[in-house]
Amino acid sequence: MVNALRADHLGCYGYGRETSPHLDRLAREGVVFERAVAASHWTLPNLVTVFTSQYVCAHQVDSRRLKLKPDEKTMAEFFKAQGYATAAFACGLDTLGVYGLDRGFDVYRIFEYEDRPAGSFADILPEAVRWMAARRRGRFFLFLHTYDMHPPYRVSLGDFFDPSYEGVFRDAELGYETLKKIKGLALSYGGRQVFLDRGDLDHIRARYDGALRSFDASLGVLIGELKRLGLYETTIIVVLGDHGEELGERGTFDRFGNQNLYQEVIHIPLVLRGPGIPSDGRRIASLAAQADVAPTLLDLAGLVVDDGLQGQSLVSLIRYPQNVLRRAFVCSEASFEKWAIVRDDGWKLVRSPGASALYDLRRDPGETRDRVAREAGVRAGLLQQFLIWRQGARDQDGLICEIALSDELKRKLRKAGYW
Repeated sequence: MVNALRADHLGCYGYGRETSPHLDRLAREGVVFERAVAASHWTLPNLVTVFTSQYVCAHQVDSRRLKLKPDEKTMAEFFKAQGYATAAFACGLDTLGVYGLDRGFDVYRIFEYEDRPAGSFADILPEAVRWMAARRRGRFFLFLHTYDMHPPYRVSLGDFFDPSYEGVFRDAELGYETLKKIKGLALSYGGRQVFLDRGDLDHIRARYDGALRSFDASLGVLIGELKRLGLYETTIIVVLGDHGEELGERGTFDRFGNQNLYQEVIHIPLVLRGPGIPSDGRRIASLAAQADVAPTLLDLAGLVVDDGLQGQSLVSLIRYPQNVLRRAFVCSEASFEKWAIVRDDGWKLVRSPGASALYDLRRDPGETRDRVAREAGVRAGLLQQFLIWRQGARDQDGLICEIALSDELKRKLRKAGYW
């Protein structure tokens, strides 16, 4: 699972820069879901959705002060109960075990760094490979979560896509504290405004793309290790975006503060390769949700689970693309009051307190033309469908599990620019 990975910046999703040669090769050897949707605009609720196959309105972990409820089973627990060795290697403040994310894992290792809020794939890979190598003759479930594309976009390969840049951001740390201060073509800094030009904003995007290229290089290392260990042809590999990233499309770079549910944030990649998956590079246009990941992997592994999962297995679509899932839409939730729903025919409704916007993604993929005034019937139908669905999907017991954040964790969150 890759933090802040936008689908539209990958070659296998049509991007012009060569940001992802290894991932593109995986896509040619497996299956690509063209319209996968993140459960939310940030990491913690998305991780809980992937692990539990519960939508945000059901698991309700939409705050860093909340954690999984004790009766919710995770994907790792299902695999562990069937005799799988289980491990997770991650590197970010929203992946800490304190939120209940460590349930079912024999090993749950979070890499923390004093000088930065999150780590890279290259940081977690050596220990993950050692763990996998020791268990290559048995069955294992290995979860990796990396933050290469998370600000400040430290690029091990240098300014790969913008080497001649000499503007205001040359050699600058592009952390959230800086990016949140950009509005349009101005950066508010030290009580004054620094005016930017298009080249400065393009450089931020180039740094993001360079970080993506660095992640992809590490993915290539992992693929090489799987081949060396004799596991490449016997292991199901899933590359899933956590969420996307806001890169100035709305005049800002503050995805989290804006509770951004536009496509640059919620349209994520989902690529699968391995046994039981066609190797012809087929592309599936049906909508997919992060809640579908757990039932899909369990199905591919031949495991039978209870009916508590809200997502659906995608295996029938993977093997028979002409099939259709019985689902009216998929949704992404920033909070109980703000959410977006995407219908299979391309209509998308974004609802905020006191406001709605309606887009036709088929004709307007950049979401620049609000159709809510002209298509009142479409809006009403989507709204009714969603509210009826949410009433059934919500956990009706009202129970939430709070945690007390330590002073040290609060300090780290502030340092990362999250608070």
